[in-house]
This record gives sequence, C-alpha cells and structure tokens, in this order.
Amino acid sequence: MTKAEAQATEVHYNEFYKEEDGNFADLRKLLASELGGSFLESMFGLIDIAGPKGHSVHEENYPLEAQRMAKFFSEQVVEKYSDPTAQQLGKGPLEGPLMLCGMEDIFICGGYADYEMPASRPVFVHPDRAHLLEGQPTEVEEAEKLLKDVQVETKVVDGFRESAERDYAACRDTVVPERSQRLKYLDHFLDQMLKDNGCMMEFCASRDADFVHEAVEGWGTDEDKLIRVLCALPKKQLQRVDQIYEERYEKSLRQVTDSELGGMFEGDFKYFMKCVLTKNVELDAELLKESMVGWGTNDGLLCELLCTRSNGELKAAKAILGEESLKDMVEGDTSGGYQALLIACMRAQRDESLGKADEAAAELQATQLHDAGFGGGDQDPQVIVDILSQASVARVEAIKSSYETQYGTPMAEAIKESMGGDWEKALLARCYDKNTYYATTLEGAFKGWGTDERAISRILGRSSKPEIKRIANRYQQLYGRTLKDAIESEVSGNFKKALLCMLFAESPGKFLLDSMLEDILIKAQDDVNLSVLDLNEAATRWYRSQGFVISGISKDFLGTREDANVIVYQAMQRLQGKPREKAALKGKGPPNMFRADVLQEDIRIVYPDGSGTFDVKIVDFIEKGKDRLHAVDSAGLSLWDGETFTDQIDLNDFFRAGHVHFLRHLSLVMRDAELNKKLARQEKAQLRQHELEEIAAQAHARRSRPESLEDLDKRRRSKVARLVD
Repeated sequence: MTKAEAQATEVHYNEFYKEEDGNFADLRKLLASELGGSFLESMFGLIDIAGPKGHSVHEENYPLEAQRMAKFFSEQVVEKYSDPTAQQLGKGPLEGPLMLCGMEDIFICGGYADYEMPASRPVFVHPDRAHLLEGQPTEVEEAEKLLKDVQVETKVVDGFRESAERDYAACRDTVVPERSQRLKYLDHFLDQMLKDNGCMMEFCASRDADFVHEAVEGWGTDEDKLIRVLCALPKKQLQRVDQIYEERYEKSLRQVTDSELGGMFEGDFKYFMKCVLTKNVELDAELLKESMVGWGTNDGLLCELLCTRSNGELKAAKAILGEESLKDMVEGDTSGGYQALLIACMRAQRDESLGKADEAAAELQATQLHDAGFGGGDQDPQVIVDILSQASVARVEAIKSSYETQYGTPMAEAIKESMGGDWEKALLARCYDKNTYYATTLEGAFKGWGTDERAISRILGRSSKPEIKRIANRYQQLYGRTLKDAIESEVSGNFKKALLCMLFAESPGKFLLDSMLEDILIKAQDDVNLSVLDLNEAATRWYRSQGFVISGISKDFLGTREDANVIVYQAMQRLQGKPREKAALKGKGPPNMFRADVLQEDIRIVYPDGSGTFDVKIVDFIEKGKDRLHAVDSAGLSLWDGETFTDQIDLNDFFRAGHVHFLRHLSLVMRDAELNKKLARQEKAQLRQHELEEIAAQAHARRSRPESLEDLDKRRRSKVARLVD
C-alpha cells in the first residue's frame, strides 16, 4: 500500500465506522489497542511521515527566486574572483573547459561548468590579397594579368560564399532544430535534478532536525551524534535544519547548544558551535561587540572583522549595531593611523569591481606606499589609508607585485620591518588575500604557549566547507604540514572532533546511508539496491565510494516512445568485500548492458592494471561463446607510448567496476539508438509499402488485360482439379 493509499484508507475508515463504539470509530486508536512497539510506530510513520517528492515552482515565484539567486551569485563572484586558482586560470589562454572558482555553494554538480568541444572545422583566415592592390598597371599585359588574378580570387570568394550559404541552410534546417531539441531535453533533466535535489535536501533537513532532538533529549547529551549531524552539513543546509528545528521544537539550534553544552572542558566546543550555528552577519556583529567590550581590546579580532570583510558584510553588521555606535566604539578603543584605517574600512567603500587592475596605477601606488613608510623613514599614514582602504583585491595584488619588482622585497615583509603593533596587523590583513590571512592567523593561534581556540573557532566555524578546504590547502603550502595534523596536535576533546568533522565530513549522504543500513537486517546489508539517474554523475561517484557497483541499466521514456526522449537509470548494488568474486559466488557474472548498440561511441578507459587512462572509440562487438567483448581503437583520440593502439575489453565488466566512462551521457547514447531504431522501422515500413504497391500493380495489370485461350484453358483445368479433390 502506498502512502497516499494508507492516508485515504484512514479517512475512509473513520468516515465509514464513525457510529461505532470506543476504539472502533478511529483507525489510529484501534491500531494502538491491537499493536505496539516499533511495529505500531512504523504503521503511524507510513501514514504521517512525508518522504521526498518533487514539487513544481509556481510561475509567480520564479522571478523572485531567480533574482535572489542572481544576487547571491553576484556577491559570490565579487567576493571570490580573486581566488589564486582563478588568477592562475585567468593568465592562461581562453580555451578548454570553463571553471568556476569559489562557486561550490551555488551548484549541486562539482567540477567543470562546461565541456571542451573540439571545433568542427579550422578557423577561417582570409588569404593575403594585398598584391592585388599594390601599384597600378602601365602595360596592357600587366592589366590583363591583374584582371585574371582578380577573376580567380572572385571565383574563390564566390566559392566560399556558396559553401557558407549551403552550410547555413543545412544548419538552419537540421542542426539547429536537432540541437534545440537536445537542449530542451537536457534542460528538462537539469530542472528535474534541481527539484529532486531540493526535495531530498528538505527531507534530509527534516531528518537531521529529528537527529539533533534525539541527541539532546532526555538525561545527558550525545555530543558525538550532535557533531556528526551539525558539523557535517554545509552552512546553507544547516540554516534550513535550524528553521525546521525551531518550528518543530520551539528552540533554535543555537539555544539548544548553549543550554546543552557546558562543563569545565566544553567551553571551546560551545564557542565553536556558536560560530557554526550563527548566521555570518549576526556573528560578525556579535564579534565586533565582543572585540571592544570589556577589559582591553582584542585588536586581532577587530582587524580581522573590519579589514577582511566585503562591503556587503560590513554594511550588514553596521545595520545591526548602528553605524554611529560602532564608530564610537572603534574611536574609543584605537588611535593614530591604525584607527584611521579601521574607520576607512568600516565605511565599506572598497572597489569591488571585477577585471584586471591598472598596472600603471598600481606601479605608481607601490611607489607612494614605499615613500609613505613601507621603505622606512618617516610615515604618512593618510597616504597608506587612502590607497589600501579603497584598492580592489586585484589592485592590491598588482601593487604587491610591482612593489617587489621595484624594491626587491615582498610588500608584506616591508610592512613587518617598518611597521609594528596593531598598525602592522591591520595593514597585513588588508594586503593578504583571504586564504593567506586565515592560514597565517591559524598558525599564530597554534604557535606559542597555549592555543587560541577562539581564533580557530571563528575562522573555521564561520567559513563554508569549500572555503575551509581552500584555507587548508593554503595552510599546507605555507607551513609544510596539513591543517588536520595541526588540529590533532594542538586541540583535544569534542572541540577536536567537531573541527575534524567540519574539515573532512561530507553532508549528509554517508550519515543517511549508515542510518538506513542500521534499519536493515544484518544478512541483507550486503545487497542494498538503488537507482541513480545517469546524468547525476556526482551521485554515481559518491555511491561508488561507498562500495556500490553498477548492476544494470534501465531506460524510460518521456512522452511517447516515438519521441525518443530517453532517460537512463543505473541500478547500483552494494556488495561487501570483492564485488566480482562475491557476484561469482552467487552465480552472477557482469550484466550484459551493452552490445552493438554502443558502436562508434567514445569512451574513457582507466585500465585497472595502472597502465594509464585513454580515450578510445568502440569499433566492434565480438561474441565468442559466453564471452562478449568490445573492440576499441584510439586513433585520433589518444596515444600509448606515442602510438595509436587497438584493444578488446569486457566493456560490461569495466563499466560495472567504474573503469569506463562514456564521454556522452548514456541518456543521449540510448536516445540516438532509439532514433536509429525508429529510422530502421520507417525504412522497413516504406520497403514493405513499396512491395505491397508492386503486388497490387501486378494484380491490377493481370485483371485489366484480356484473357487468352491458353489462360482460359488453364483456369478451367484448375477448377476441375479442385472439384476432383
């Protein structure tokens, strides 16, 4: 019985038996009187718990959602386009696949945002015709020769024009409609994947909210479970869990952790969870106040907040605290050029435009900074403040490069040598890129007598998972050890568990998979089966990492079969131990998913013996007894030791184990196969129709011509023979 049928059954039962006495008038009361334990809970769960399912977005809501996402995307680009990876890519040629740096929070699919597509023909280059325009003929022969040359070139140009017109007509009539249909087809899948992803994440958020409640309910708190749920989630998903938890249990996650986490050794863990669970804008405002309230000023925290945040983040924090109130606090706790820089940064007027910096202007400003004190001697704080408070990230990088070129010293080292104290901290915070600043701050928190757990908490607790990965990479580049090693050696307890979970745990599939397996009988855990959409490559990779192999493929059709809009699902099976040997023990070999229907497809083979990765074309299907092999050829696609090669592989086995990747999605491969079958059926039908027309024409010809005496005699003899029989 489906969930909808169970719910309808409850309504129908209560209506039909409403006149009965006692428990018989209500299905739930009747079930509760007859059943108990987990069986009763499962009955109620079938009726009440809503699983993930797709929902259409109302047309009126789409523009608002699109504007919200566009604004978020714009802010991310402005904030993160200076990522070192983006800078390196920007210096290279504009060819090959496009990549988005620092955009991981926006898209559900990682990796390339576009695919490299080889040009179908070389770029057209106009031939050199300058000689036709040089000088002026003085003799008849020269004029005639020039005329012939012009006529030849005219014919060449006419040939190019006619060829272009033919290509245009062919493209307009065949290529454009075909690609348009394919784009619509892919757009449908992307839309469905986004809906499915959103609904699944909503389902996961609801379940995570219940997991948190289970961890804190009753006597004591299950800190391990709390860490596994909250620290494994990305920020956006965690905010949704917070909303659901507050709706369901009338407390925010921040309130829960504040009340449940305590004790002498849990202060750092509690502070870290505060940074994780508080929205970035609210956390910045809270930390700004924390840095200046009480005995003394936390200048390191103050520099970090005012010198590294974007204009939007600073404006949001000022809106919470009040601009004048914040200004008064800064002026009351600081002085000199240090104060001037903080106030200037607080105005949130930094140039955040995209694009390459003006090299000439950067060179001039590098000289001005050197003369204003970076090179030693008298200082002019106002010049330094005017430049660094407004220069874009790209301009600062250009200034640093020019400074080192002109004076032979990195600008950061010049600041350390010529400045000091809080003034030095603020200047370095403004000059470092964000990843470098956070990496150096973390190293400062680890070094020396004791560990600055609060600095570690706010940097890693406030950052998103992709940002943490970039900070960790930069930390390893600078200090020669991994951030994981530093955390394991410098912190302990639940704080250490939470940090490592934030760094290395992924959301929330592994936890859900483990929870699902807990509910399955132990003897059935080996053979967990599920289906994954072929287009969802990220999900396929993740399930492979959890021990799943592909056990088959199935296809379905959108609309009618004649439309050939094919969707392909990969059946995946979880086998413990060595999948091939285990399957063999059960009498199962590799599934026969592919035969001759994938000929001429390009695939990428990662040979399991470690001999390399190669792109090849499937050129033949060979069936020898029980063996089914595919012949492949690398001509025009890849080389092995400088030469092309051919091979025969068990494509089904390689694909099942993840050693083969089709360069086109299987949905498109199967769609083309269906179109070829459709074309073959049409040709067969046309041939049959032609044969029937020929038979009809022959019959008509026989009926229309007069019978001869010989034909009449044959017909008479035939009738007599039938009568005798």
